[in-house]
Amino acid sequence: MRIEVSTSTSRNPATAISELLSNLRRGADDAALPDFVAIYGRHDVMTPVMQQAAVTAFDGRPVHAGSSFTGVISHQAHEGDAMATCGAIAFFDPEGDFGTGSADLGNNPKAAAEQATRDALEAAGRPGEAPQIVFLSSAPGSEESVLAGIRSVVGDGTMLMGGTAADDDLSGKWSQFSHKAFHTEGVVVSVLFLASPPQFGYQSGYRPVGHKGIVTEAIGRKLISIDGVSATEVYAQWTGLPTPATSGDQVTLPILAQGSLYPLGRVTSHVNSVPIHLLMLPTLFHADGSIDFLANINQGDEVFLMKSTPDNIIERVGSVGRMAFAGAEKPKASLVIFCAGCMMAVASRMPEVTKTISNALGQSPFLGIFTFGEQGSVVEGQAEHGNLMISCAVFS
Repeated sequence: MRIEVSTSTSRNPATAISELLSNLRRGADDAALPDFVAIYGRHDVMTPVMQQAAVTAFDGRPVHAGSSFTGVISHQAHEGDAMATCGAIAFFDPEGDFGTGSADLGNNPKAAAEQATRDALEAAGRPGEAPQIVFLSSAPGSEESVLAGIRSVVGDGTMLMGGTAADDDLSGKWSQFSHKAFHTEGVVVSVLFLASPPQFGYQSGYRPVGHKGIVTEAIGRKLISIDGVSATEVYAQWTGLPTPATSGDQVTLPILAQGSLYPLGRVTSHVNSVPIHLLMLPTLFHADGSIDFLANINQGDEVFLMKSTPDNIIERVGSVGRMAFAGAEKPKASLVIFCAGCMMAVASRMPEVTKTISNALGQSPFLGIFTFGEQGSVVEGQAEHGNLMISCAVFS
């Protein structure tokens, strides 16, 4: 098996696909096409034009795509800037089996994910089997249901690596597409049957800082109260951040950037008696006292205020990479999924982030993307949806 990583700085979707394919073929047979390719990039290049260009360029082979916050990073810097417009990781493996399915989420995200997963397995010629790894790209808002749909087909034990599609401002310009269809509110699922499973890491760089409470009212991703007190009042008291009531006449107050250093967490598992927190990123304060998050919150959950610093986030992306890389034999390339909220916190230091990842992965090729939610397993077992997480899969 050969794995290649390619990037482009073009804002023209068709040109970007052409450059990606040309770079993927570099050093190989000029006629070679990958057996599977995953493409990620800025929302303004991940368009129907790019989808059609990819179908043509890759001759109908499986394509998995999702938009990434502000662009991508890789082991290749561009004129001193860590960011590229888009990138691809491609698998050349005629002995492997690959399949991709996609569907609009509609009113039943779980059923859509089930169908996309079955279609992917059928396309791979492996219906009813469990792949070495599942790739997932979904529109924001229903990732928990999407995960349930995928698990209902491949089981809880299958390794899953997901990243929620993103735009640059949470205005809904994200996209997902396969070689079959283009989506803005959809799910793309790819199954990879490889000779050896990848090594995987999924962690956050945050710690609890003493404040905690019980959720007394919540609806979906809207937190209404903690310990019977409005969510904004409690969160502002814990963090010192302003609320709409103290910010003039604003009915809502975006807090995605500030909240990226102060998420809430809930304990989902333990490792050697140490609690593992899955994070929930706040995005919007409402004047009625509620807070919107990018993950579901349930009545009765015990939530903890979590905190990190830019230095801790950069250190953690390196430790996740090292953890995955340490278990790999003859690593060929890696895919890194990095929360967009974490990226906002270290945006001025992206060249340092890229260098940290490269060092952790032994200077081997990698592609890094920025997402509005991350799906994976902190410990072996059922995959979960979280925010402000970092994941890395190293392929050998």
